Amino acid sequence: MHYCSNCGEALNEHEKYCKSCGMKSDKVALRREETSAKEQVASTEHPSPPQDTPASQKRLSRKAWIGMGSGVMVIILLVTAYLVMANHYGRSHAAKTLSEAIKTENASKIADLLIYTSGDTNITQASVKPFTDYLKEHPNEKKNILKDIETQGQGHGVYSSLFDLKIYKHKKWGLFKVYTFAVDPYRLTINPVRAEANVTVNGQTKTYDGKQALTFDHLFPGQYQIEGSWSGDYAKLHDEQTVELTSPKDLEQSVDLDLKGQLIELHTNAPHAKVLINSQETDLQAADIQHFGPVDPETTFALQSEKLPWGTVTSEPIQVTKDQTDYTIQLTPFDKDTINTMLETMNTFAKQRAKANSQKRVEAYQNVDKSYLVDLETEIKYMGATKGWKNAKLMKTEYAIDNLDYETNYKKEYVVQIPAKFTYHVDTNKKTIEQQLLVSVAYVPKDKNWKLSYSFDHDFPKDAKQTKAFNF
Repeated sequence: MHYCSNCGEALNEHEKYCKSCGMKSDKVALRREETSAKEQVASTEHPSPPQDTPASQKRLSRKAWIGMGSGVMVIILLVTAYLVMANHYGRSHAAKTLSEAIKTENASKIADLLIYTSGDTNITQASVKPFTDYLKEHPNEKKNILKDIETQGQGHGVYSSLFDLKIYKHKKWGLFKVYTFAVDPYRLTINPVRAEANVTVNGQTKTYDGKQALTFDHLFPGQYQIEGSWSGDYAKLHDEQTVELTSPKDLEQSVDLDLKGQLIELHTNAPHAKVLINSQETDLQAADIQHFGPVDPETTFALQSEKLPWGTVTSEPIQVTKDQTDYTIQLTPFDKDTINTMLETMNTFAKQRAKANSQKRVEAYQNVDKSYLVDLETEIKYMGATKGWKNAKLMKTEYAIDNLDYETNYKKEYVVQIPAKFTYHVDTNKKTIEQQLLVSVAYVPKDKNWKLSYSFDHDFPKDAKQTKAFNF
């Protein structure tokens, strides 16, 4: 390729004129040769001094070496950091750390190292306590758990029927993965049966509204103590049950607490009598005690009649015993004290009879109905004729007090008839006299006292269930 010496335009070898300025090509060639020759002469006359490497190029070379060294160091640091972080957050480290926490039963550390598979609830130290409680009571299971964790730390899969602690890829940071262990949360559904019952599971207490069963969610696997309690007017109920939440196949369990308590049913001949519970008056009547409760064992029930002329009468109390539901109270018009007063009146009469017959004096009788004194005087005359009561002495009295009741006579007195048996010893013929009578005692409202009304011969009942005897 040639160039025009005049304008510098590029020319082909066979072009005679420059396309740009019109100069002939032979002059161009000549000028080119002249230029080349001049440059050669100049080069010979003034040779160029030898070129040294600039200092700036030497400095750049040192920087390059420094840069390369720095790059290598950075690469080494990054590799080291990767290995450290990968080890710290890797499978092996996660397994080793968790194993150590479980060995020492460190609930706080276990809570920090584990997550729920659902990921929506944090695990706390308190929630891990049932797990550590379980481990304390089941050391062999503890060994199996540690073995499963170690196996997973080595990158192998396991199937555990207990807890199902599985290694879990929690996060991914750059080039490495963060591993932890995860468990499935458990759920308890509890039916306390009785409304207003309180149920406590692992420190959390809920109150049952009587409609929907109580649920406790996000429970860590382990051994749980369930406590139920209920307080009422006549009972304090309590039930405890232990539940093991360990099987991954059974993440939801139901528990029925025994807070029904003891119900009782009362049978009586006095449905309108007032009810006393533990000796305290209530607004209840006997008819209300049907499927009544709950009540505590050893609770006492008694019935109280309407006020009678001789006072308010209260039945003997009955005591509730465990597992017994049916009870019977037969309320008579007479309580224990009233019956004793009537019997003492009859004992006095029996003593007076021995004295009156022995001394032949009707005046020996006191507190006896006047109309009956006529018959007693006739008896004394008969005894005097037979001479059978000399130095008579009362030895024993016995009374049948089953189903005592009263009736009102024409004097508006309340009369009670009681079968009696009087036993006397007499000196006349060194023998014993036994009298079987039906004795009537009467309550006189104006005197507020009992008196002997009448008696006549009557066989003492052999099938009497309730008797009372006095020895003299």
